[in-house]
Amino acid sequence: MQKAILIGRGYWGKILQHYIQKHYKISYIFGRDVEDEVLIEALDKADSAFIATPLSSHFKLAKLALEHNCNVFVEKPSTATKEEFEILLNLARKNNKILFTDYIYTFSQSILYALQILQEKHIESIQAEITQYGNFYENESVLEVIGVHYISVFAFMQELGLLDNLCVKSCKFLDSKKQSATLEFSALQEKGSKKEIVLLLHCSLLSNDKKRLLRISTTDSIISVDMLSPTPLSIIDSSESLPIFDEKNNLSFAVEGFKNMCARVKQDSTSLESYTNAPAEVSWSDFKCFTKESRAFQSKGKGSGSKANDRALSAESLKSTQETTQNLHLRFSHTTLALLSQAHNLAQDSTPKP
Repeated sequence: MQKAILIGRGYWGKILQHYIQKHYKISYIFGRDVEDEVLIEALDKADSAFIATPLSSHFKLAKLALEHNCNVFVEKPSTATKEEFEILLNLARKNNKILFTDYIYTFSQSILYALQILQEKHIESIQAEITQYGNFYENESVLEVIGVHYISVFAFMQELGLLDNLCVKSCKFLDSKKQSATLEFSALQEKGSKKEIVLLLHCSLLSNDKKRLLRISTTDSIISVDMLSPTPLSIIDSSESLPIFDEKNNLSFAVEGFKNMCARVKQDSTSLESYTNAPAEVSWSDFKCFTKESRAFQSKGKGSGSKANDRALSAESLKSTQETTQNLHLRFSHTTLALLSQAHNLAQDSTPKP
């Protein structure tokens, strides 16, 4: 069993530890204030480093881990800026190591299944809402804490070819401490299309209501993913039977995906440069490789409708490679940070004064 270290003893670090130890032997667990000399000694004996610390420390810790030849699994968002991410990416490429960000909603089985449905449709608009009370972090806005979950999904959709030319049109923080915000995005329906669509996102850490809701309107239906519902995936006003997915194990899928990426690089001695220099075009067959063996189409109870079964069968026939998986992950991770930067720049003049 490969060795890993975990940096982060907080709330999320303790949750992550449970999933790491299913796949790795955890050699050391450190707090974010660990001394460099102690950390370096541990990194030199480890295969991978898991980072679950505040955002401000991500870049330094990930850089140190990559410099000492460890694969890196870092909590979202990857870094505070896309420029920092690019430095880490170049370092990972140089040392042939995996740089992985835990954008956990891109492992949601309900969301992945919804995206598969969308390959046959034309998106008209998207609305997302993510609210709760609490989880306040110093120097982190609601965008970094929870808004990034859906921003990463939007970026992922662009890499899959479901959206094109995605950008932030407006961002408004609703309080002086930046704990609630509304954002409007613009995108083209798909590559080569002139049809512009609007994506709306509301996120708040000041709400008494906890919500995790994504609604995608197409020309003939509204696909809904409610992460907190016992039946997360539905098509509104439709009798079509859809699978029911357990949304409580997405972190397990993320850790397993990271491990598989690392194993493939080690086994094939494939240069990470081949991932990052791959053509920008992503075919739909790349979709399957972001789930293991079409896990997005394996559920506790598949729908009985023929369309649901057809989609499940077609997913089994898709072919892709682990190299493309990593390439796809890196690109939408970079796009996510670019969108966060756009949002903050647009919000500078609209943030309420204390």
